[in-house]
Amino acid sequence: MKRVMRLEGLYDKKTIQLLQTKANTALTFDFRPRSFNFIQQYLFLDFITVLKNSTLPFSIQYENEPDFMIKDTLQKLDAIYSGPVSLEFSDNQKCEYYEQFSRPFIWHYNVQCSDISVFKSPLLKGIVLNYSDIEDAHNKNILTSFVQNFYRLTHDVLLKRNGQLILKLDWTSNVMPTLAEYFDFNVISVPVNSNVEICYRNVDQNKLQSSLESLKNFTNAL
Repeated sequence: MKRVMRLEGLYDKKTIQLLQTKANTALTFDFRPRSFNFIQQYLFLDFITVLKNSTLPFSIQYENEPDFMIKDTLQKLDAIYSGPVSLEFSDNQKCEYYEQFSRPFIWHYNVQCSDISVFKSPLLKGIVLNYSDIEDAHNKNILTSFVQNFYRLTHDVLLKRNGQLILKLDWTSNVMPTLAEYFDFNVISVPVNSNVEICYRNVDQNKLQSSLESLKNFTNAL
């Protein structure tokens, strides 16, 4: 199965231009202020000039962000870009918070989710599952119940509405060979971090290409 490779936390044009030459690739821009890959709004809007004629899907990731700040970015984005874009949230808000933007959104699965109505939202188009949560469940010998509960909650979005299931990995994650017995992932998502950087916020283009190819070959074999 061919899967999409997604790079999280982009912060420079050169890397975006490189990824535009790669088939089956998606991008995420990180608007979380505490993230090492936080991107300022004006830089992100400048990068859109590179993506205007691209078919690469991309999302904008937020976490506990005031809604007026998200609306401000979307308003400015709409003035210069008419292509598809998804919002992405790694927090635990009420469903109404996510739906107020009237955009398709991706949500990071949270076992402590307090409002399960998020799974019924017609705007929910993708769910991110962190491999560290799967690994933790496996180590605690509760993986089967974890998987059952996950699919009980996500049945509508993944099976009825063909939403994307996104596996969040680190480059060094030791993926269990039986993972494919439990999950069928559409997207493999990895971060821009020290594993593909020369130094802080300075991507090694050759290392990135090599790492993407290695990970793609491995995950496609799952």
